[in-house]
Amino acid sequence: MIIIMKTPIRKILLVIMFLMVPLYPAQSQWHYVYGMSPDMNSLNANVGDNIVITLAPYVRLSSVNTNTVRVYGSLSGKYPISIILDYPHVKATLVPGWKLKPGENITVSLNGIYNEYSQIIMQPYSFSFKVKPNNGTGEFPNSTSYLACEGSIGSIVSGDFDRDMDIDLSIISGTSGGSKLTTLNNTGGGNFSGALSVIDIPPTSYHFAGDYDSDYDLDIAILTWSGSVNSTITIYKNDGFGRFAQSSTATFGRASYDVDQGDLDGDGDLDFAIMSGFRIGFLMNDGNGNFGFRNEYYEIGCEWFSLGGTISFADLDNDGDMDVYEVGRYREETFTVMRQMFSVIRVMETLRSLKSIRPLTCLFVK
Repeated sequence: MIIIMKTPIRKILLVIMFLMVPLYPAQSQWHYVYGMSPDMNSLNANVGDNIVITLAPYVRLSSVNTNTVRVYGSLSGKYPISIILDYPHVKATLVPGWKLKPGENITVSLNGIYNEYSQIIMQPYSFSFKVKPNNGTGEFPNSTSYLACEGSIGSIVSGDFDRDMDIDLSIISGTSGGSKLTTLNNTGGGNFSGALSVIDIPPTSYHFAGDYDSDYDLDIAILTWSGSVNSTITIYKNDGFGRFAQSSTATFGRASYDVDQGDLDGDGDLDFAIMSGFRIGFLMNDGNGNFGFRNEYYEIGCEWFSLGGTISFADLDNDGDMDVYEVGRYREETFTVMRQMFSVIRVMETLRSLKSIRPLTCLFVK
C-alpha cells in the first residue's frame, strides 16, 4: 500500500535541484539519501517505530515503492511494508507489517530509485540499525533446562521460524548415526515445547538463519566442507511453519575458515562472503535462494602471515554499502578492511600488536 501527498512545493523544489545538481554531480548518484530515522547504525530503535527516509529533491518519489525498498530483520526475515510518500518534504515512511523484535538487526535496502534530473536509475543504498530491548537489567536470576536433541550440539541460531512473533531455536547436533537439524518451538514466554521439525543433514560445523528467498520467513543455510578441497553451503527453505526442506547447494572450491552473510550488492537479498586461507570469495544470491560464485580475491604483499580467521560485513564508512572486514590469525593479529567504492575494492590493513598500531602494505586482487 502506498499513500501519496502532493503539493506544488514539490515542483518548486525540483526546479531548484535542476539548477543545483550540475554543481554536485556525485550527489545525484551516491548521496540521494539525506537522512533516516532511526539513524544509520543506531542501537536504540523501538519495536513500534516506523522507518522514515529523507531523500534528495531530484528523486522521483513514485519510484520509492515496495518493489524498490526492502526491510529485512535478522530475527524475522523480510518484512511486509506499506509506504507513505510525503512530496512536500521528499520523505518516505515505511510502516512494517508487524512490530520489530527486541535485539533485532534491521537492514533497509533501496534498489531501483530514479533520478528525475539525470533520468537514470541510481546506485543501490542500504543502512542498518538495531532494535533496543524493552527492559532488562543484565542480570539472569532465572533459568530453565530443556532436553533439546540427541547427541552433542555443534551450532545454534535463533529466529521466528514459525512466524508467531516469538523467538524459536534451530540446533545442529551430531550423534554416531549422523547429524540432525532440530527446530525447537517457543510456545511463548521463553518456554520451549517439542520440535517444529527434525531432519537429517550432512556432517557440518555451523549454520545460519536468513530469508534467502524473500518470502517473509527465515530459512536455514548449512556450511559443510570436505577436507581442504571444497566448502558447500546448502539452503533449507522454510514452509512458513518452521518446517525445512533442502532447496539448493552452492560450492566454493576451497576449505573455509569463516563465513558471514549480508546484502553485498544492494539488491535486497542475502549474499555470503567466505574466508579461505589467503582468499576471500563471494556467493551471490539471485533473490530466490540460489547462489552463484562471483569473485575471488587473493591477499598479496602482506608483511605478516595473516591466514584468515574471522570475516564479517558492516557499512564501516557509512556510505550506504556493505564493506567486508577480516581478522587474521597466526603471528601477530591483523585487521583487514575491504571497502566498496564504485566497482573498485580499496583495502586497508593494520597490524595490531600489544605495543603499536601501524599500517601495512596489503592488497586483495582478483
